[in-house]
Amino acid sequence: MKKSIKRIIASSGLALAVAGIGAGVWFNLPYRTTTVDHDYVVELNTPALAAGWADDVFVASVTERDPSERDPHDLLWTPYDVTVKSTLQGEVNGDVRVVQEGGEDPLTRERVVVQGVADLEPGKTYILATRLNGRDGWHVIPANFKAIEVPEDGADALLASWKDGVAHPRSQEELIPSDVEKAADPEQLYEEAEAEPTGDATVESTPSN
Repeated sequence: MKKSIKRIIASSGLALAVAGIGAGVWFNLPYRTTTVDHDYVVELNTPALAAGWADDVFVASVTERDPSERDPHDLLWTPYDVTVKSTLQGEVNGDVRVVQEGGEDPLTRERVVVQGVADLEPGKTYILATRLNGRDGWHVIPANFKAIEVPEDGADALLASWKDGVAHPRSQEELIPSDVEKAADPEQLYEEAEAEPTGDATVESTPSN
């Protein structure tokens, strides 16, 4: 009996070792890239159009990129911690979390690129247009909005164009009201978002409809 137990333990140890080696090999495999293109009913390619859609338009520095997560619809999202430097529209301020569709899934070894939009980079500063997802506190960057990197020098003209867009937003017939617009107490949504977000990706759908 003792020999059998020893054999079981030994074989189990071997199995664990083999499994560990296999996992190590898997997580060293290169990512395959999947490109996703959506059809959108609104356009966000000018400051005025983006301002007409967004709850918030702001300048923020990216401090950290967090691991990507999948939502209930199996869409991949990547959260970023950002520090708001200037609010052009809305109530966003302080340290908040924004989320961008796409990212890397280490379990499936898949990299998802949506609309050809590049990932945000920690250490860089961007102009962002977002809507606040009231369920989890994410400030959602839609994939058809390309974050505008703010240069260290010569940003005055860029910021002036965005301030003008905020001052003269363009609405679109197909716009669906945001959670902030529908909320009885919008300030409460912002207060909850400023607290630590849940970390769970519960974004219902691609948000720029």
